[in-house]
Amino acid sequence: MMSNLRQLSSFTGNHSQHDPEWTIPGSRPTSLFCLACALETFEDPNSEVPVVKKKYLLGELSKAINSHEKLLLDLLAGDNRVAWHLAQTVYNILDVPDETLLALVIEVLVQLCCTFKSEELVCYLVHQISVQVQQAHSLSASLPALILLGQLLDSIPSLMETLNHQQESLIGILLPGLSYPDEKVKSTCAFILAHVVRQPTEGSRQVSLAEIGKLAGSVLSLLATAQSKDLRINAMGLLKRLLEYEQPTKTLMQYQGKTSLPSVIKKMLMSRDDTLQVSGVQCVAQILLHQQTVQPSHHCQYAEELLNSDVAEFLYETLATTDGLLLRSTFCCLLLFTEIESFFNKCHTVYGIESMVRAVQQSTKLNNTEALNHGLQLLSEIFKKHPEGIHLMNNDTTLTQLCSTLTDCMTHTQITTVIHATQTLANLLRGDQLPRPIPLQPLINSLQALLDSLHRLPKPLVGSNHHGHRKHSHHRHTRQEGLSRTHSKYETLLSNGLNAMHRAFRLAAACLTDSSTTESQFTAPNSQTSGTKTREAKVSCLIQFLLQALEGTCIPLVMVNMDIISIPDVFTDLFSMLSVAMEFGLSDVQQFSVKLVSSSFIQLALTIKNKFPTQDRQLQDAINSFLSQLCISIQDPCCSLDEKHRLSDTLQKALPQIHGSASEMLHLLYELPPSSSSSSSLQAQDDMDRSLQIKQEACLALLYYAFLYNDKIVPGSAVSEAILSFLANHPNMKRLTTSTSKHLLFLLAMCHGNICNQPLHTGVQSFIKVVQEADLCSVYTHHPAIINWCFGPASIQSQFTCRILEQWLMHSSSGDSLETSNPWEQGGKTDTLSNLLKRNSSCLEMLLDIMNSGGDKLVQEALSVLESVLPHTASSVDDEDCTDRMLRVMRSRLPDILHRIFMSDDHTPSDVHILALLRISCTLHEKCPQTELDPVDVKLMYHVTNLISKSSSSNPDILQACLNYLTCLLIKTSSQDQTTVASILLSNLPTLQLLESLLSASTPSHLHTHQCSSLSILAQIITSQAKSNIKVSYTIGLDLSFAVDILRQNKHILRKVCGLQLWTVLFNTKFESSVLRINKSSAPRALLDDEDAGLDIQARDLKTIYVWLQNSIVQADPLLCHAAVTCMKSLIAYVLERSQPLAHHLLGQPWNHQLMTYCLESSLDSNHIPTHVIQLITMFLQHGNKEGVVSIHHLEGVANYLKSLDVSQCMSQQAVSDALLLAHQMIVQPDVKLTHKMVQGLCAFLQQVTNAAKYQSLDRQNDFMCVHVDSVVLQHPRSYIVDPKMSLHAQQMPSCAKDLLEKLAKYQE
Repeated sequence: MMSNLRQLSSFTGNHSQHDPEWTIPGSRPTSLFCLACALETFEDPNSEVPVVKKKYLLGELSKAINSHEKLLLDLLAGDNRVAWHLAQTVYNILDVPDETLLALVIEVLVQLCCTFKSEELVCYLVHQISVQVQQAHSLSASLPALILLGQLLDSIPSLMETLNHQQESLIGILLPGLSYPDEKVKSTCAFILAHVVRQPTEGSRQVSLAEIGKLAGSVLSLLATAQSKDLRINAMGLLKRLLEYEQPTKTLMQYQGKTSLPSVIKKMLMSRDDTLQVSGVQCVAQILLHQQTVQPSHHCQYAEELLNSDVAEFLYETLATTDGLLLRSTFCCLLLFTEIESFFNKCHTVYGIESMVRAVQQSTKLNNTEALNHGLQLLSEIFKKHPEGIHLMNNDTTLTQLCSTLTDCMTHTQITTVIHATQTLANLLRGDQLPRPIPLQPLINSLQALLDSLHRLPKPLVGSNHHGHRKHSHHRHTRQEGLSRTHSKYETLLSNGLNAMHRAFRLAAACLTDSSTTESQFTAPNSQTSGTKTREAKVSCLIQFLLQALEGTCIPLVMVNMDIISIPDVFTDLFSMLSVAMEFGLSDVQQFSVKLVSSSFIQLALTIKNKFPTQDRQLQDAINSFLSQLCISIQDPCCSLDEKHRLSDTLQKALPQIHGSASEMLHLLYELPPSSSSSSSLQAQDDMDRSLQIKQEACLALLYYAFLYNDKIVPGSAVSEAILSFLANHPNMKRLTTSTSKHLLFLLAMCHGNICNQPLHTGVQSFIKVVQEADLCSVYTHHPAIINWCFGPASIQSQFTCRILEQWLMHSSSGDSLETSNPWEQGGKTDTLSNLLKRNSSCLEMLLDIMNSGGDKLVQEALSVLESVLPHTASSVDDEDCTDRMLRVMRSRLPDILHRIFMSDDHTPSDVHILALLRISCTLHEKCPQTELDPVDVKLMYHVTNLISKSSSSNPDILQACLNYLTCLLIKTSSQDQTTVASILLSNLPTLQLLESLLSASTPSHLHTHQCSSLSILAQIITSQAKSNIKVSYTIGLDLSFAVDILRQNKHILRKVCGLQLWTVLFNTKFESSVLRINKSSAPRALLDDEDAGLDIQARDLKTIYVWLQNSIVQADPLLCHAAVTCMKSLIAYVLERSQPLAHHLLGQPWNHQLMTYCLESSLDSNHIPTHVIQLITMFLQHGNKEGVVSIHHLEGVANYLKSLDVSQCMSQQAVSDALLLAHQMIVQPDVKLTHKMVQGLCAFLQQVTNAAKYQSLDRQNDFMCVHVDSVVLQHPRSYIVDPKMSLHAQQMPSCAKDLLEKLAKYQE
């Protein structure tokens, strides 16, 4: 027992007389607290117990109530009198004048009341307080009791219900306290009144208006004069309680005293205490919230008074804080102001926009999500409701700051914040509330952040409350079914994001039309042009960004989630964006429109239009506008302006009346105008007919553009049946509009043209007759379906088919393709027509008819088609058969064309027809090299020579075509050892004189192609004359300096190639031709050097030519390299025969080694040695490899290449022959020491050559080999045969390879 006593506090006495059950654990782990001892100490009024001991015991009692509530309840449950006695005893201590002790007394009493939950105990204490207050000589004396009452009211909310009948008396007692000199009394009375004043309940007495008026005046005066923080806080609490109710609010707003409610609120807002500022903001909000309970006029009156008192401006000042609660409260309060029209009209928003933007940015730094969300909502509402014509932002800094904040919000972890930021950005994008000029880059940055947030959305959207992913495209929903479902936050974000992008599109469109949006008002007059270009560049950047965002983000997101999206606004914004994009008028808008319709957007639009109810007018209007804009933007620009306006008017009128799916829309074509009745007026009947006609025309237009770009919105067979019904219901087809006829013609070709083995429908036949009588160009669509239909199984009139073919040619252009053609031209001329020409002989016949009798443009296009359709090599046996058949038909028709052009008396032949005839003749000779010369060629040659004789007045193109034709004939006949062409030319003096005149230094440079052909023809006739010894009537003179200069100049490679051909012929004929005379310099003749002996031209000229040949070989032009190597071989052969020392000098030049090194290194790097390099190495080896021009290193590289060479992949048999001849020289030349690598490479190559099957399929490349370069026809240098011994036939190659393998075997031994 003594040990326990030692554990008791020293402040406890006479403990041994108390029952142990009153002892409970103390505040410290080893201490005990005796409730009986404490009670004895408190109840002894005469005891001189120190105040500090009472404080300690009250503290222990308070801690015991908090820590051992259950133990204490069990201890006092047996007898309530103990609890009452304890409360009475503690209450009596309130008389002690010690503030710390009084605070503990009040705390303990409140704890006892809250712990025991005894209404009688509480009422007793309240009664005691009331008696004490009434009996006290001053409120200061009863201040502790008042504080206790306030704490009880604050801790026990239900206490006021108990004291409801005493409300008036309490107000009467406490009201004077608000004007008491002591601020503590004022604060306590205000605190109590804040709990006493409340809305009267049923059965209770309402506080009189007089008392409310007194209370209103008192609280306003109190707030106006209050000095202490506690008083201000409690007074603001009382004010907030009064403003919760209608009558006090009305009284306070109408108070006419010295201090008004707005001034008091402003004073609190200007205080630097966050608590007071929050209270002031909440008071303003309470006033504005009465809009739901009072008359609207009163609400407007309250708001107007607050606005007129500049309360809004003081609210803006409170935003300069870091307190999250104050920010959130102010944002909410300002949100209520956005319901007031004058808040915007009187420019309060203009004054505060900068403060609000800074506050929202501060919220992002505080990571206060609630404040940030309310701030974003506030800005969104301000941007949404701000009136037009009043600029909200006047400087770029505010907008840049806001855009930076929105950009940061787009990456927030809370999707709700991202949704609010997106909505704010959407409402911001209005030109009339942005600074001028508009800084577009910050807006682009925010839009990019928005796009990034949309990219982060799950695909497809998840978290939605949809009941499964239901397909909506096949049935309709009522408005309630479509809109009553709760949308997911992801879907809401998508909707807000697309709305923001739509607003951005509208802003861009406004910038295009309003220069003030992107130009400064103070632009100098002389900088107007540059300013316009800068504005266009800025807007163009924005538009390009928006188009990329639309194509890369918006469209894919909607397409991925199309089946689960239930918010119609998503599709409304999407189609609205597309409509605005097509109105931009940029160069690539038409391409963008084509991409849309090619991606089945007509079908998508009709599906969405049918998915959502027709009551949703915004979506319906957006889709109708989109379809109208889409069809107009991809309309053929060849259409007349009236047709364009008519289509636009038709779509705008008809689309709102067209409902249902695409298949249901097709039913319109089956409908007939309603039959007239006796009661119906003629005007009404006409209106119904016109309405149906417009809807049918719109239906055909949608089908036309959908099928034109491969959007099969309905099956083709269904379209065919509907069109046949439509034609059957319209006997008078001449009344059809041009656009309707155009649409019908294409749809018939696309859908009805695939039906085989059926006679042409009578309605279709009648329609074709009507179209044929009209302007076919206006109803023609450049698409493969139409021309395929005309030449298909349907028996369509040949006259109509021929006119369609003419239209095809007229709409085609040289090199036309899907990538380079206009968007509406879907038919590639080459592929479509070439396939038709191969499989349909009538198509070729019609094309030749056009060449025979068509206009100039048609003839040019027909010629282009024929030249492109004949391949240089057939890819298959079928292609070869088709080509042969076409060539036979063309040769059979050639006499008719020739007769009409040159022998008809009806008209003078046009240049276009002559050009076509000559070019097609050249093509025939090139494709049919084995055919012999026929009378048609001789006749044509006669007319060609006549045309050449008139060259002074002839078209240069005609002259070039004539020269090309003569070149073809010469190449062809020389390969067949025929002399007819050469003989005719050598006997035709005008032709020879023309060639001479062209081959002079005075010939204009623009006629260099004529010089090329003249050089080639001259080389050919020299060769033919030397071979057959043909009589010559005129010798052509050629200046030596001109002939050498041709090789020196590098400006025209083609002329250099032809010059090399002539020099090759001169070296081969040893300058002994009677056709050509070389005119040497007219300067006094110098003494000949020894090395000039036996040469026809001086050695220095030959050395110069040799140098130019070396230079030509390194120019890397394949044609020039072949010609240079061939000429070099002829030059060496000529010089060896006339002057061996000069030949050895040329072969032993050091530059030859450098030339070989360059050619081989550049070739081996690409793993391909051209045949001209092979021939060059062979030539040097053949002539003894002077001075080691070809080194062992060179030959090892060649051998390694031959080892890796696949003979079956060579260019031709001639290439295999050249490689075999090189191998032969490497083996047989005594000066070449074969290494092991060289032997391995040669053996591997020769083993392949022994298998003739590997290269039998290669092109034999006959001597007749024409090439076309820059509209010039010439003989390929590979076909110049310098030495017949240096060319092997395919039959000789295997045996030659075997012989060389045997020699290699002996060499190894």
